[in-house]
Parts: sequence; structure tokens; C-alpha cells
Amino acid sequence: MSWWEGLDPVEAEGPAGHAVVWRDGALVLTAHPDPQAEEALGALGGERCPCLDLLAAWEAQHDRPSILTVGPRRLDEELVAPARVTAELRDDVNRWRSHLAELLAEARGRKDTAALARLAEVARGPERAAARRLGFLYVLGLPTAVQVRLMGSVAAALAAAGREDELEVPTAARGGAGPDWLATVWARGKG
Repeated sequence: MSWWEGLDPVEAEGPAGHAVVWRDGALVLTAHPDPQAEEALGALGGERCPCLDLLAAWEAQHDRPSILTVGPRRLDEELVAPARVTAELRDDVNRWRSHLAELLAEARGRKDTAALARLAEVARGPERAAARRLGFLYVLGLPTAVQVRLMGSVAAALAAAGREDELEVPTAARGGAGPDWLATVWARGKG
């Protein structure tokens, strides 16, 4: 039995107003049926939907206990990402992407492979780091029902990988052994 069996799907609004759905243990962007293709277009300088940052942040965190530490502590708690911080970070990421797209286009036009390689080496790292921070804020801005399921995904992934010790710090930071649902998910993830 998978840990998520019996849990209803949950739909929420993503950062661009597009639907984000958690179902069958996975986070799905319904408006983006092929996120990898959209990622490729974005890497070439195309327009990038912020939903992709949310999904990338989740995929980078799905087996790390970070969300267990900073996620909601109670099932009735709704987290709200600081609007000012989110807006500033979103503007920074958009500036990075805009300037990077211009530089990449210029280097491609000149067929300057050395400049393309240097841009990929130097500029992509900071842009991606800022995008991951922004995406994580988007994840934390999802409704509690979605976050609880994401937290369950992390607990199950850690349990399945035999990394139960990584649950100690997050649950201690929460002031106890963790909610009952976490123990249930953990047990299912081990089975």
C-alpha cells in the first residue's frame, strides 16, 4: 500500500493563477502538461511561468526535511509568504532571466561559443539559486492541505530511503514528535 492511498487529491492556485494539484503522491501543474519542454524553452531565453519555479523547488526538496521544519505546525494553520520579500525576489529573478536571455541571444548571434559557455558557467548558478528560493516561497504559500501532503511525501521518501534520523531535527523544532499523520505516513513509507 502506498502511503498516499486513501488521501483525496487537493487543488490549489499556483503563483500564476494556474491550478496546482497534489494527487497520488505527486505535485502536478495542470496548466503545464510538459514542464520539461517549458524548462528547455526557458533555458533558451523564452518566457518562463513561475509555476515552473514552484515545481522545481518542490522537486529539489521532495526528499529533504526542510519543509517539515518550516511548514505548517497545525492542520488549521495557513502560512503566508511575506509579500514584499516574494515580490523583491521575483523581480530579482526576472531581472536575472531578462539580462541573461539578452546576453545569450547576443552570444548566439555572434556564434560565440566561449561566451555561451562562460555565461552558463557563471550566470546560471546565481539565477537558479534565486529561482529556488523564490520557488520555495511559492511552495510555502500553498494551502495547508497541500503542504501536509507534501510533508507526507518527504516523510515517506526519507523512511523509504532508511533516513529516519533526518526526521529528528525537524520534529524537535516543531516542539514534539510530530503530528500523528507524520507517524502514519512514515510507517507506510517503510512498508
